[in-house]
Amino acid sequence: MKPEKKANLEKWQRRGIGRLYYSLMQEENVSDFEKIQRVLKWIPIVFFIVTIVLFYFFYLIINLHLPLFIIVAVLLLLLIKEIGTLIFSFQVRKRLLEPLEKMKMATEEIAKGNYGVTIDDFGNNMVEDLIDSFNNMSRELKEANELKLRYERNRKRLIAGISHDLKTPITSIIGYIDGIQSGVAKDEEKKKQYLEIISKNAHYTNDLINDLFLFSKLDIEEQEYEFKRMLANEIFADFFLEKQLELEEQGVNVMIEDRIDHNCWIMVDTKMIARVLSNLIQNSLKYNDKEDKSIIFRIWNQGNWLMIQVVDNGMGIRQSELQTIFDVFYRADLSRSKDIGGSGLGLSIAKQLVEAHHGEISAQSDLGKGTTMTIKLPIAEMRD
Repeated sequence: MKPEKKANLEKWQRRGIGRLYYSLMQEENVSDFEKIQRVLKWIPIVFFIVTIVLFYFFYLIINLHLPLFIIVAVLLLLLIKEIGTLIFSFQVRKRLLEPLEKMKMATEEIAKGNYGVTIDDFGNNMVEDLIDSFNNMSRELKEANELKLRYERNRKRLIAGISHDLKTPITSIIGYIDGIQSGVAKDEEKKKQYLEIISKNAHYTNDLINDLFLFSKLDIEEQEYEFKRMLANEIFADFFLEKQLELEEQGVNVMIEDRIDHNCWIMVDTKMIARVLSNLIQNSLKYNDKEDKSIIFRIWNQGNWLMIQVVDNGMGIRQSELQTIFDVFYRADLSRSKDIGGSGLGLSIAKQLVEAHHGEISAQSDLGKGTTMTIKLPIAEMRD
Protein backbone atom coordinates (compact mmCIF):
# COMPACT_ATOMS: atom_id res chain seq x y z
CA MET A 1 0.00 0.00 0.00
CA LYS A 2 1.40 3.44 -0.99
CA PRO A 3 2.33 5.85 1.89
CA GLU A 4 -0.09 8.55 0.63
CA LYS A 5 -2.99 6.12 0.50
CA LYS A 6 -2.16 4.76 3.94
CA ALA A 7 -2.01 8.29 5.37
CA ASN A 8 -5.42 9.15 3.91
CA LEU A 9 -6.94 5.98 5.32
CA GLU A 10 -5.51 6.80 8.75
CA LYS A 11 -7.22 10.21 8.55
CA TRP A 12 -10.52 8.59 7.55
CA GLN A 13 -10.17 6.23 10.46
CA ARG A 14 -10.77 9.18 12.76
CA ARG A 15 -13.99 10.10 10.97
CA GLY A 16 -17.03 7.90 11.62
CA ILE A 17 -17.72 5.83 8.50
CA GLY A 18 -14.05 6.10 7.42
CA ARG A 19 -13.15 3.88 10.38
CA LEU A 20 -15.40 1.14 8.97
CA TYR A 21 -13.84 1.41 5.48
CA TYR A 22 -10.34 1.30 6.95
CA SER A 23 -11.05 -1.86 8.93
CA LEU A 24 -12.48 -3.56 5.85
CA MET A 25 -9.70 -2.63 3.41
CA GLN A 26 -6.64 -3.15 5.60
CA GLU A 27 -6.74 -6.93 4.90
CA GLU A 28 -5.28 -6.93 1.40
CA ASN A 29 -5.51 -10.71 0.99
CA VAL A 30 -9.29 -10.77 1.46
CA SER A 31 -11.17 -11.46 -1.80
CA ASP A 32 -13.41 -8.81 -3.40
CA PHE A 33 -16.48 -10.94 -2.77
CA GLU A 34 -15.71 -11.16 0.97
CA LYS A 35 -15.16 -7.38 1.11
CA ILE A 36 -18.53 -6.81 -0.55
CA GLN A 37 -20.20 -9.17 1.91
CA ARG A 38 -18.75 -7.27 4.85
CA VAL A 39 -19.87 -3.92 3.44
CA LEU A 40 -23.40 -5.25 2.82
CA LYS A 41 -23.73 -6.19 6.50
CA TRP A 42 -23.21 -2.55 7.52
CA ILE A 43 -25.38 -0.90 4.84
CA PRO A 44 -28.74 -1.13 6.74
CA ILE A 45 -27.23 0.30 9.93
CA VAL A 46 -25.42 3.13 8.13
CA PHE A 47 -28.56 3.85 6.06
CA PHE A 48 -30.75 3.99 9.18
CA ILE A 49 -28.38 6.36 11.04
CA VAL A 50 -27.92 8.66 8.04
CA THR A 51 -31.70 8.76 7.41
CA ILE A 52 -32.50 9.67 11.05
CA VAL A 53 -29.91 12.46 11.02
CA LEU A 54 -31.15 13.85 7.70
CA PHE A 55 -34.80 13.84 8.73
CA TYR A 56 -33.91 15.48 12.01
CA PHE A 57 -32.25 18.38 10.13
CA PHE A 58 -35.21 18.60 7.73
CA TYR A 59 -37.55 18.75 10.72
CA LEU A 60 -35.60 21.66 12.19
CA ILE A 61 -35.51 23.49 8.86
CA ILE A 62 -39.10 22.90 7.69
CA ASN A 63 -40.58 23.23 11.18
CA LEU A 64 -43.68 21.09 10.35
CA HIS A 65 -46.16 19.78 12.83
CA LEU A 66 -44.49 16.70 14.33
CA PRO A 67 -47.24 14.09 13.52
CA LEU A 68 -47.46 15.32 9.92
CA PHE A 69 -43.68 15.28 9.62
CA ILE A 70 -43.55 11.69 10.92
CA ILE A 71 -46.11 10.58 8.31
CA VAL A 72 -44.18 12.30 5.50
CA ALA A 73 -40.92 10.83 6.78
CA VAL A 74 -42.33 7.30 6.89
CA LEU A 75 -43.69 7.60 3.34
CA LEU A 76 -40.37 8.91 2.08
CA LEU A 77 -38.54 6.09 3.86
CA LEU A 78 -40.79 3.52 2.20
CA LEU A 79 -40.24 5.14 -1.19
CA ILE A 80 -36.48 5.23 -0.71
CA LYS A 81 -36.56 1.61 0.47
CA GLU A 82 -38.45 0.46 -2.64
CA ILE A 83 -36.15 2.37 -4.98
CA GLY A 84 -33.11 1.01 -3.15
CA THR A 85 -34.51 -2.52 -3.34
CA LEU A 86 -35.05 -2.21 -7.10
CA ILE A 87 -31.53 -0.90 -7.65
CA PHE A 88 -30.03 -3.55 -5.38
CA SER A 89 -32.05 -6.34 -7.09
CA PHE A 90 -30.92 -5.16 -10.51
CA GLN A 91 -27.27 -5.14 -9.41
CA VAL A 92 -27.57 -8.55 -7.75
CA ARG A 93 -29.09 -10.04 -10.88
CA LYS A 94 -26.49 -8.47 -13.14
CA ARG A 95 -23.45 -9.21 -11.00
CA LEU A 96 -24.48 -12.44 -9.29
CA LEU A 97 -27.46 -14.28 -10.74
CA GLU A 98 -26.62 -13.92 -14.45
CA PRO A 99 -23.06 -15.24 -14.00
CA LEU A 100 -24.43 -18.13 -11.93
CA GLU A 101 -27.01 -18.91 -14.66
CA LYS A 102 -24.17 -19.00 -17.23
CA MET A 103 -22.23 -21.26 -14.93
CA LYS A 104 -25.26 -23.55 -14.59
CA MET A 105 -25.55 -23.82 -18.40
CA ALA A 106 -21.80 -24.49 -18.72
CA THR A 107 -22.05 -27.17 -16.01
CA GLU A 108 -24.84 -28.89 -17.94
CA GLU A 109 -22.64 -28.90 -21.05
CA ILE A 110 -19.80 -30.51 -19.11
CA ALA A 111 -22.25 -33.10 -17.72
CA LYS A 112 -23.04 -34.02 -21.35
CA GLY A 113 -19.33 -34.64 -21.98
CA ASN A 114 -18.52 -31.32 -23.68
CA TYR A 115 -15.38 -30.69 -21.64
CA GLY A 116 -13.49 -27.45 -22.01
CA VAL A 117 -16.56 -25.17 -21.93
CA THR A 118 -15.60 -21.86 -20.32
CA ILE A 119 -17.40 -18.65 -19.31
CA ASP A 120 -15.55 -15.81 -21.01
CA ASP A 121 -17.98 -12.87 -21.23
CA PHE A 122 -18.82 -12.52 -17.54
CA GLY A 123 -17.48 -8.96 -17.11
CA ASN A 124 -17.24 -7.41 -13.65
CA ASN A 125 -19.27 -9.42 -11.14
CA MET A 126 -19.33 -10.71 -7.57
CA VAL A 127 -18.18 -14.26 -8.39
CA GLU A 128 -15.12 -13.66 -10.57
CA ASP A 129 -12.93 -15.96 -8.47
CA LEU A 130 -15.55 -18.72 -8.67
CA ILE A 131 -15.80 -18.37 -12.47
CA ASP A 132 -12.01 -18.42 -12.84
CA SER A 133 -11.88 -21.62 -10.77
CA PHE A 134 -14.70 -23.11 -12.89
CA ASN A 135 -12.87 -22.26 -16.14
CA ASN A 136 -9.64 -23.81 -14.84
CA MET A 137 -11.53 -26.94 -13.77
CA SER A 138 -13.19 -27.21 -17.19
CA ARG A 139 -9.87 -26.89 -19.02
CA GLU A 140 -8.27 -29.49 -16.75
CA LEU A 141 -11.20 -31.86 -17.36
CA LYS A 142 -10.72 -31.43 -21.11
CA GLU A 143 -6.99 -32.16 -20.86
CA ALA A 144 -7.65 -35.18 -18.62
CA ASN A 145 -10.26 -36.51 -21.06
CA GLU A 146 -7.92 -36.06 -24.03
CA LEU A 147 -5.19 -37.87 -22.10
CA LYS A 148 -7.61 -40.67 -21.30
CA LEU A 149 -8.63 -41.03 -24.96
CA ARG A 150 -5.00 -40.96 -26.09
CA TYR A 151 -4.13 -43.59 -23.48
CA GLU A 152 -7.02 -45.77 -24.66
CA ARG A 153 -5.87 -45.50 -28.28
CA ASN A 154 -2.33 -46.43 -27.25
CA ARG A 155 -3.65 -49.37 -25.23
CA LYS A 156 -5.55 -50.68 -28.25
CA ARG A 157 -2.49 -50.22 -30.47
CA LEU A 158 -0.40 -52.01 -27.86
CA ILE A 159 -2.75 -55.00 -27.76
CA ALA A 160 -2.96 -55.16 -31.56
CA GLY A 161 0.81 -54.80 -31.96
CA ILE A 162 1.69 -57.37 -29.31
CA SER A 163 -0.85 -59.82 -30.75
CA HIS A 164 0.70 -59.46 -34.20
CA ASP A 165 4.29 -59.67 -32.97
CA LEU A 166 3.54 -62.74 -30.86
CA LYS A 167 1.63 -64.51 -33.59
CA THR A 168 4.44 -64.27 -36.16
CA PRO A 169 7.23 -66.07 -34.24
CA ILE A 170 4.85 -68.56 -32.63
CA THR A 171 3.47 -69.51 -36.04
CA SER A 172 7.03 -69.93 -37.28
CA ILE A 173 7.97 -72.10 -34.27
CA ILE A 174 4.92 -74.33 -34.77
CA GLY A 175 5.67 -74.65 -38.50
CA TYR A 176 9.27 -75.75 -38.02
CA ILE A 177 8.39 -78.14 -35.17
CA ASP A 178 5.75 -79.73 -37.42
CA GLY A 179 8.38 -79.96 -40.14
CA ILE A 180 10.73 -81.87 -37.84
CA GLN A 181 7.97 -84.16 -36.53
CA SER A 182 6.61 -84.93 -40.00
CA GLY A 183 10.04 -85.83 -41.32
CA VAL A 184 10.48 -82.87 -43.70
CA ALA A 185 13.86 -82.21 -42.07
CA LYS A 186 15.40 -85.62 -42.67
CA ASP A 187 19.13 -84.97 -42.37
CA GLU A 188 20.87 -83.60 -39.30
CA GLU A 189 21.97 -80.41 -41.07
CA LYS A 190 18.35 -79.58 -41.91
CA LYS A 191 17.22 -80.31 -38.36
CA LYS A 192 19.98 -78.13 -36.98
CA GLN A 193 18.88 -75.28 -39.25
CA TYR A 194 15.24 -75.71 -38.16
CA LEU A 195 16.24 -75.75 -34.48
CA GLU A 196 18.27 -72.56 -34.89
CA ILE A 197 15.26 -70.82 -36.40
CA ILE A 198 13.03 -72.13 -33.58
CA SER A 199 15.55 -70.92 -30.98
CA LYS A 200 15.78 -67.50 -32.61
CA ASN A 201 12.01 -67.09 -32.64
CA ALA A 202 11.68 -68.37 -29.06
CA HIS A 203 14.24 -65.81 -27.85
CA TYR A 204 12.46 -63.10 -29.83
CA THR A 205 9.16 -64.06 -28.17
CA ASN A 206 10.78 -64.13 -24.75
CA ASP A 207 12.30 -60.67 -25.25
CA LEU A 208 8.92 -59.36 -26.39
CA ILE A 209 7.19 -60.76 -23.30
CA ASN A 210 9.89 -59.31 -21.04
CA ASP A 211 9.48 -55.89 -22.64
CA LEU A 212 5.71 -56.10 -22.27
CA PHE A 213 6.01 -57.17 -18.64
CA LEU A 214 8.38 -54.30 -17.82
CA PHE A 215 6.24 -51.81 -19.73
CA SER A 216 3.14 -52.94 -17.82
CA LYS A 217 4.88 -52.51 -14.45
CA LEU A 218 6.08 -49.06 -15.46
CA ASP A 219 2.64 -48.12 -16.71
CA ILE A 220 0.94 -48.94 -13.41
CA GLU A 221 3.92 -47.54 -11.45
CA GLU A 222 4.76 -50.81 -9.74
CA GLN A 223 8.33 -51.13 -10.98
CA GLU A 224 10.74 -51.34 -8.05
CA TYR A 225 14.11 -49.61 -8.25
CA GLU A 226 17.38 -50.14 -6.40
CA PHE A 227 18.92 -46.69 -6.41
CA LYS A 228 22.51 -46.54 -5.20
CA ARG A 229 24.96 -43.68 -4.90
CA MET A 230 27.71 -44.58 -7.36
CA LEU A 231 30.63 -43.04 -9.21
CA ALA A 232 29.45 -42.35 -12.78
CA ASN A 233 32.99 -42.49 -14.21
CA GLU A 234 33.38 -46.14 -13.23
CA ILE A 235 29.85 -47.32 -14.08
CA PHE A 236 29.77 -46.05 -17.65
CA ALA A 237 33.45 -46.64 -18.42
CA ASP A 238 32.99 -50.35 -17.64
CA PHE A 239 29.68 -50.56 -19.50
CA PHE A 240 30.94 -48.83 -22.66
CA LEU A 241 34.16 -50.88 -22.68
CA GLU A 242 32.15 -54.10 -22.47
CA LYS A 243 29.86 -52.97 -25.27
CA GLN A 244 32.83 -51.89 -27.38
CA LEU A 245 34.33 -55.39 -27.27
CA GLU A 246 30.95 -56.98 -28.00
CA LEU A 247 30.13 -54.69 -30.95
CA GLU A 248 33.57 -54.83 -32.53
CA GLU A 249 33.18 -58.61 -32.73
CA GLN A 250 30.10 -57.92 -34.86
CA GLY A 251 32.10 -55.64 -37.17
CA VAL A 252 30.87 -52.33 -35.73
CA ASN A 253 33.33 -49.47 -35.34
CA VAL A 254 33.06 -48.14 -31.78
CA MET A 255 34.54 -44.96 -30.30
CA ILE A 256 34.34 -43.89 -26.64
CA GLU A 257 34.66 -40.20 -25.75
CA ASP A 258 34.93 -39.80 -21.96
CA ARG A 259 35.14 -36.07 -21.15
CA ILE A 260 34.14 -36.11 -17.49
CA ASP A 261 36.46 -33.67 -15.69
CA HIS A 262 35.26 -34.42 -12.13
CA ASN A 263 34.37 -37.42 -10.05
CA CYS A 264 30.58 -37.40 -10.52
CA TRP A 265 28.39 -39.24 -8.06
CA ILE A 266 24.85 -40.10 -9.13
CA MET A 267 21.84 -41.92 -7.67
CA VAL A 268 21.24 -44.72 -10.15
CA ASP A 269 19.70 -48.13 -10.61
CA THR A 270 22.53 -49.61 -12.68
CA LYS A 271 20.41 -52.47 -14.02
CA MET A 272 17.72 -50.10 -15.35
CA ILE A 273 20.18 -47.61 -16.87
CA ALA A 274 22.01 -50.51 -18.54
CA ARG A 275 18.63 -51.56 -19.95
CA VAL A 276 18.13 -48.05 -21.35
CA LEU A 277 21.54 -47.91 -23.01
CA SER A 278 21.16 -51.44 -24.38
CA ASN A 279 17.84 -50.46 -25.99
CA LEU A 280 19.47 -47.42 -27.61
CA ILE A 281 22.37 -49.52 -28.92
CA GLN A 282 20.01 -52.19 -30.30
CA ASN A 283 18.05 -49.49 -32.14
CA SER A 284 21.27 -48.04 -33.54
CA LEU A 285 22.14 -51.44 -35.03
CA LYS A 286 18.64 -52.38 -36.22
CA TYR A 287 18.09 -49.13 -38.08
CA ASN A 288 21.52 -48.96 -39.68
CA ASP A 289 21.65 -49.83 -43.38
CA LYS A 290 25.32 -48.92 -43.83
CA GLU A 291 27.94 -51.55 -44.55
CA ASP A 292 30.44 -49.70 -42.37
CA LYS A 293 28.45 -49.31 -39.16
CA SER A 294 29.76 -47.05 -36.41
CA ILE A 295 28.65 -46.04 -32.92
CA ILE A 296 30.09 -43.31 -30.70
CA PHE A 297 29.60 -43.32 -26.91
CA ARG A 298 30.02 -39.90 -25.30
CA ILE A 299 29.87 -38.97 -21.63
CA TRP A 300 30.60 -35.63 -19.97
CA ASN A 301 29.40 -33.40 -17.14
CA GLN A 302 27.57 -30.15 -17.86
CA GLY A 303 26.63 -28.09 -14.82
CA ASN A 304 24.61 -30.30 -12.49
CA TRP A 305 23.89 -32.84 -15.23
CA LEU A 306 25.67 -35.95 -16.44
CA MET A 307 25.32 -36.11 -20.23
CA ILE A 308 25.39 -39.43 -22.11
CA GLN A 309 25.10 -39.82 -25.87
CA VAL A 310 24.80 -42.76 -28.25
CA VAL A 311 25.56 -41.61 -31.81
CA ASP A 312 25.16 -43.80 -34.90
CA ASN A 313 25.51 -43.42 -38.67
CA GLY A 314 22.26 -45.24 -39.47
CA MET A 315 19.17 -44.42 -41.50
CA GLY A 316 18.13 -41.48 -39.33
CA ILE A 317 14.65 -40.31 -38.42
CA ARG A 318 12.38 -37.80 -40.14
CA GLN A 319 12.09 -34.49 -38.28
CA SER A 320 8.30 -34.85 -38.23
CA GLU A 321 8.65 -38.12 -36.27
CA LEU A 322 11.17 -37.01 -33.64
CA GLN A 323 8.39 -35.97 -31.24
CA THR A 324 6.71 -39.39 -31.43
CA ILE A 325 9.63 -41.83 -31.29
CA PHE A 326 9.14 -42.36 -27.56
CA ASP A 327 5.48 -43.35 -28.01
CA VAL A 328 4.41 -46.97 -27.69
CA PHE A 329 4.93 -48.87 -30.98
CA TYR A 330 6.45 -45.81 -32.63
CA ARG A 331 7.72 -47.94 -35.51
CA ALA A 332 4.14 -48.43 -36.76
CA ASP A 333 4.24 -50.08 -40.19
CA LEU A 334 8.00 -50.56 -40.07
CA SER A 335 7.76 -52.50 -36.82
CA ARG A 336 5.46 -55.07 -38.32
CA SER A 337 8.43 -56.55 -40.16
CA LYS A 338 10.08 -59.26 -38.08
CA ASP A 339 13.27 -58.80 -40.09
CA ILE A 340 13.86 -55.61 -38.14
CA GLY A 341 12.71 -57.23 -34.90
CA GLY A 342 12.12 -55.74 -31.52
CA SER A 343 8.94 -55.08 -29.59
CA GLY A 344 8.43 -51.43 -30.47
CA LEU A 345 8.41 -50.69 -26.74
CA GLY A 346 12.13 -50.03 -26.32
CA LEU A 347 12.20 -46.23 -26.53
CA SER A 348 9.00 -45.86 -24.52
CA ILE A 349 10.52 -48.01 -21.77
CA ALA A 350 13.80 -46.05 -21.98
CA LYS A 351 11.96 -42.75 -21.53
CA GLN A 352 10.07 -43.96 -18.45
CA LEU A 353 13.21 -45.41 -16.87
CA VAL A 354 15.20 -42.21 -17.42
CA GLU A 355 12.37 -40.10 -15.98
CA ALA A 356 12.31 -42.40 -12.94
CA HIS A 357 15.90 -41.19 -12.38
CA HIS A 358 14.63 -37.57 -12.62
CA GLY A 359 16.43 -37.30 -15.94
CA GLU A 360 15.59 -36.48 -19.55
CA ILE A 361 16.05 -38.23 -22.88
CA SER A 362 15.93 -36.64 -26.33
CA ALA A 363 16.85 -37.33 -29.93
CA GLN A 364 18.42 -35.41 -32.81
CA SER A 365 18.64 -36.92 -36.26
CA ASP A 366 19.52 -36.27 -39.90
CA LEU A 367 17.72 -38.53 -42.34
CA GLY A 368 20.23 -40.77 -44.09
CA LYS A 369 23.12 -39.64 -41.86
CA GLY A 370 22.37 -40.95 -38.38
CA THR A 371 20.80 -40.33 -35.00
CA THR A 372 22.05 -38.96 -31.69
CA MET A 373 20.26 -40.06 -28.50
CA THR A 374 21.03 -37.90 -25.45
CA ILE A 375 20.38 -38.80 -21.80
CA LYS A 376 20.64 -36.26 -18.96
CA LEU A 377 20.96 -37.54 -15.40
CA PRO A 378 21.17 -35.30 -12.31
CA ILE A 379 24.53 -35.30 -10.51
CA ALA A 380 24.28 -35.83 -6.76
CA GLU A 381 27.83 -34.65 -5.99
CA MET A 382 31.02 -33.64 -7.81
CA ARG A 383 34.55 -33.88 -6.45
CA ASP A 384 37.92 -32.95 -7.94
